Amino acid sequence: MTEKAKSKKQKAKIYSRVGRLLGNRRLRRSLLILIGFCLLSSIFCLLFIVRPGWKLYAAVKETRPHTRALKDSLILQDLQMAGANLKALDEKLAKMEVALRAMSWTGSVPGVGTYYHDAEHLLAAANYGIETGQILVTTVEPFADVFGFKTATTEANLDAEKKVQGLVKVMPEVVLRMDEISQKFTLIHRELDQIDPDRYPASFRGQPLRPLLAEVKNSMNGIEEAMPDIRELLTILPGLAGDPQPKTYLVLFQNDKELRPTGGFLTAYALVTVKDGEITNVSSDDIYHLDESITWHPAPPAVLAQYLQVKSYWARDTNLSPDFKEAMLEFEKFWSQAPRAPEIDGIVGMDTYVVQELLEILGPVKLPDYEEEFNSENIVYQLELYSNLLMKFQWNRKDLLGRLMNAILEKAFRAPREQWKPLLTAALGLVEEKHILLYLHNKTAQQLAEKYNYAGRIRDSDGDYLHINDANFAGRKANWYVEETVTKEIVTEGGKTVGTVKIDYENTGEYHSEWNTGYRDYVRIYVPLGSKLLASSGSLQPVTTLEDLGKTVFAGYIACDPLQKASLVVKYELPSDLSPERLLLQKQPGTDANPYKIIVDGKKVEEFKLKSDRELDVQL
Repeated sequence: MTEKAKSKKQKAKIYSRVGRLLGNRRLRRSLLILIGFCLLSSIFCLLFIVRPGWKLYAAVKETRPHTRALKDSLILQDLQMAGANLKALDEKLAKMEVALRAMSWTGSVPGVGTYYHDAEHLLAAANYGIETGQILVTTVEPFADVFGFKTATTEANLDAEKKVQGLVKVMPEVVLRMDEISQKFTLIHRELDQIDPDRYPASFRGQPLRPLLAEVKNSMNGIEEAMPDIRELLTILPGLAGDPQPKTYLVLFQNDKELRPTGGFLTAYALVTVKDGEITNVSSDDIYHLDESITWHPAPPAVLAQYLQVKSYWARDTNLSPDFKEAMLEFEKFWSQAPRAPEIDGIVGMDTYVVQELLEILGPVKLPDYEEEFNSENIVYQLELYSNLLMKFQWNRKDLLGRLMNAILEKAFRAPREQWKPLLTAALGLVEEKHILLYLHNKTAQQLAEKYNYAGRIRDSDGDYLHINDANFAGRKANWYVEETVTKEIVTEGGKTVGTVKIDYENTGEYHSEWNTGYRDYVRIYVPLGSKLLASSGSLQPVTTLEDLGKTVFAGYIACDPLQKASLVVKYELPSDLSPERLLLQKQPGTDANPYKIIVDGKKVEEFKLKSDRELDVQL
């Protein structure tokens, strides 16, 4: 039999079997029911799942251009555009709610219902967010002209200084509505708190999903917790900005290339007066001139007498404490003795990283009487060159820094709009990394600065703790060349927790009679109170144990000559009543991101650069 004939015979058998099956009444009825069920299910899915789901998806897509436009309106400071887009988003959310309501039956379906309710919570949170935005637009609108927002009749063409003045004017009005705004954020938090991001995939159609949900939840939680502090800040900021009474702040320039406990040698200062948000006066001078004007110079602290070999105490050496507030309280004792020294409302400490960062954003600055332009790449070298070499014996050798800051401030306040965000981001980063430190006489402002770690304070901790504080007592600018690496090891020995800190120094520069004759460093290692020194090595003097600022301190003294290396090691037993699983590391102001390595029971668990204070979980 041919293959074609075989195939024909097999088909005939199949048709015969199907015919017999279809001839079976019960089977035929079951088959019709199955087909009907499938047809009805398809119609149901189309009407109650696919169609509403498509409408919901389309409504979500419609919100995207308005979301982008709202962001653009804030960047362009167009109040009218912001209001219009908030209104449009409100309308789109209403369409989304209608589309979602058509799927409400899924809320009672096991498994599926959870996602339906999540969508409800997200929409509710979005509605509260839009209401918050509308409150802010309504509040700011009467002050649009002074704040620099575009409206139907105004243009946002004010410079940065005018913007600050406008901000001072609008803050009291925002404070009046803070209770209402705070309530909205509480409602947003409650809605988002019902959503578990772990229920969702990491991404959807190439866009992050789970991380985005987690980030939104965390951000809202943080904002809600911070709302009382935001209210306090908005309440006091006009006063800090000189409304209604002018305020005068002392800006202390710390040369981090000659590192001292709070960030650097106190080299120069400026007095900045603000009135109604406007800087009305800036004057600067050399710290040596201040010292020479003061007749009161008591005996120096023992550490200064020993390592600096000075017989008198000077204002320029008062930042011996690693705690900025404590150091500034000491500095103010001298300031109060200076003839014609005005009353001040606070002190701002800043180092060369600040000048460098601002010039990187704003571009170069040209000063009269100086041939070179000052830019982010040459600024540190030029400052050292003029103050230590070219103008070494001139009375006004450090006046350059004050004049330079004047020029930078003037350029910043006249900066184009596209530079405002980078400037704000840079300022926040510099504060976070302790290149800018705040000590304010306003108690509320100081409390807020301390709470958010902007005040350079030594912090309390009920766990393990480490702060390494270097003081360059050899003069010169050796910190320009010295690199520092820290290794902290934690082990359990005989039921006790033992810590070992090793600090490796490398002086990468060649000998220079003005800048690098060798590094002489008074080192203090701050650890939990009650720690006991077990062993040490590398110090030129015996390591001593002190108590300071609620910590145990191991103090030593190291030398690191040009093109040489040195190490300091301390081994100590931690108190039995602390929690070694939590470790707080505090960065020294004026330092860059020194490399750190954490080793637990012989295994490396963390390796990073310490740009700012950091808390770690350590598993022993």
